Amino acid sequence: MVDGKPLIAPPRQHVFASYRNVLLLVVASIVVMAVLGGLLVSEHVKAVEYDYLADHETLLVQRVTFLTQRLATAEPSERNSILQKIRSYLTEMEKIYGVLSTNGNHDTLLNLPIVGEDSAPLQISVQIKNFFQIAHKVLGLTPDQISLQQPDVAALIAGPEAGLMQALEKADELRTEQMDDYFYVLYGVLGLTAFFAIMMLGIANTLMLRPAMNYVMRAQQRLNELNQLKGDFLANMSHEIRTPMNGIFGMTELLRDSELNPRQHHYVKTLQNSADHLLGLINDILDFTKIGAGHMKLDPVRFDLRKTSEEVLELLSTRAREKNLELLLHYPPGTPHIIFADPGRIRQVLFNLIGNAIKFTDKGYVMLHIDLRHEGKELDCQWWLRARIEDTGIGIPEDKVHMLFEKFMQVESGSTRARQGTGLGLAISRDLVHLMDGTISVESKPGKGTTFTWEIPISEASEPEASISHIGVLEGRRILIVDDLEPNRYLFKETLTAAGAECLLAENVGEALSLLDYEDHCGRKIDALMTDYLMPNKNGLQL
Repeated sequence: MVDGKPLIAPPRQHVFASYRNVLLLVVASIVVMAVLGGLLVSEHVKAVEYDYLADHETLLVQRVTFLTQRLATAEPSERNSILQKIRSYLTEMEKIYGVLSTNGNHDTLLNLPIVGEDSAPLQISVQIKNFFQIAHKVLGLTPDQISLQQPDVAALIAGPEAGLMQALEKADELRTEQMDDYFYVLYGVLGLTAFFAIMMLGIANTLMLRPAMNYVMRAQQRLNELNQLKGDFLANMSHEIRTPMNGIFGMTELLRDSELNPRQHHYVKTLQNSADHLLGLINDILDFTKIGAGHMKLDPVRFDLRKTSEEVLELLSTRAREKNLELLLHYPPGTPHIIFADPGRIRQVLFNLIGNAIKFTDKGYVMLHIDLRHEGKELDCQWWLRARIEDTGIGIPEDKVHMLFEKFMQVESGSTRARQGTGLGLAISRDLVHLMDGTISVESKPGKGTTFTWEIPISEASEPEASISHIGVLEGRRILIVDDLEPNRYLFKETLTAAGAECLLAENVGEALSLLDYEDHCGRKIDALMTDYLMPNKNGLQL
C-alpha cells in the first residue's frame, strides 16, 4: 500500500468467485473419489474372502469323497475314526455354505443353471444340499452296513464326478466375470471423477492462479522500484541529517571547552549526550533500512584485525569507565593479524555487540575474544573468524532469548525501562553477520552474564609483513602479576608466557606480599611486578 492505495490493481472480484466455485467442485470430486476408493477396497476384500471360501469348499468336497472311498475299504476298527473326520469336514462345509448364502453368493451365483455332462441343467445349491443329505445318511450307517455297493456310499463317491465339481468351477468362473465387470465399472467411475477433478484444477489455474501469479510478479516489480526509490531517498537523507548533526557536535565541543559555570557545563553535557543518543538512533534506523532494501554492500580489503579490535574498545572505553567496568581484549599470541574482509562491517558488529554488553553490565567486565582458524586441505583451506563477546551483566531469561534478534524488540519493555534504545542494534548485527555468510548465537543466564558468538568465513589471514617476534625475549624471567579480576590475570599470563617468562599470580595485595615472602625465603628471585592500581582494600600503589 502506498498512501492508502494498493501498489497495483488487484484481480476483479468475479475472478475470485469463479475460483471459489471451481474449488468447491474439486473438493466434491475428491470426496467422491474417497468414497469410491473405500468401496473398491471393501469389494476387493469381499472378493478375496469369497475366493478363499469357495476354494476351501471345493477342497472339503474332495476330502469327503476321498474319505468315503477309504471308509468303504477300511477295516471295521478304523471306520469310526474315518466317520469322525467326515463329520468334522461336513460341519465345516455347512458353515462355509451358510456364510456364502448369507452374503448372497450362493443365491446370486451358485443358484444358476449349469449344464452337466448329460446336458441337463443343474442347480448348484440343490447339488450341494443333496451332497449334504447323502453324506448325513452315510454318517448314519453302522460300520457293518458300509460298502462300495451301498447306494448312499456309492452316490456320495460319485457325486463330485457326476457334475458337482464342474458346477462349482463354472460358478466360480461366472462369479469372477461378474466381479470383473463390477470392478471395471467402479474403476471407470473413479477414473472419470479424477479426470474431472484434474480438469477443474486446470480451470482454476486458468481462472485464478495465472492472474494471481501475474499480479504477484507485477507487485514484486513495483515493490523493487519503490525500494530503489526508498534507498536513494535514505542515501540522501543520511547525508542531509548527518551534516547538521556534525555541526551540533562541533559547536557543543567548542562550547564545552569555553568558560562555563557548573550549571552551564551541566546543560552542555546533557545536550551532548542527547545528540550522541540521537545520532545513534539515526544511524541504526538508516542502517536497518539500507539492509532491508538490499543496499548494504560488502567492501573486503586487507586490514589489521587486532588494531581494529583495539580501536573499537578504545572508542567504547569511556562508556565502560563511567560504569567502572573492565574492558578486555583476548587476542591469543600467534593469532594472525592481517585478514581479508570488510573492516567497516566487522567494526560495526563489534561496536554494536560490545556497546550492548556495556549497556547491560553494571559491574565486572566485558571481554572480546578473537579467534582465527582454518579448515580444509593445505592448498584449499577456509579461514574462519570467530568473535566472542562475554560480559558479567544482568543476563537474559531463557523464555526471552528468542526475542533478542527481533526488530524493535528489547528484553526490558515499557516506557520506564532503565536502558533506552531502538531495539535495532542486535537485529542489525545479525543481518550484517548473515550478509557476510556467517552465523551468530547467544548464551545467557539471568544474573550470570551473556555471551554473544559470531563467526564469518574469510579468504585469507597472515602475520604483518614487519612483525617482530617476541618469543623468548623474557626467557628465564619471573614476573608476579597482581589483579583482583581473574580474566586480567590470565590474559597477562598468556602474553608473558608466550614471551618466555614464568608467571606467578596473586588476587590481592595480601596474597601478593605472602607470595613475595615465600619466594624470598626459598631464594627465588622475582624480576618484575605487574599490578593493577584499583583493587579492594589496598591498591597497586600501596603494594
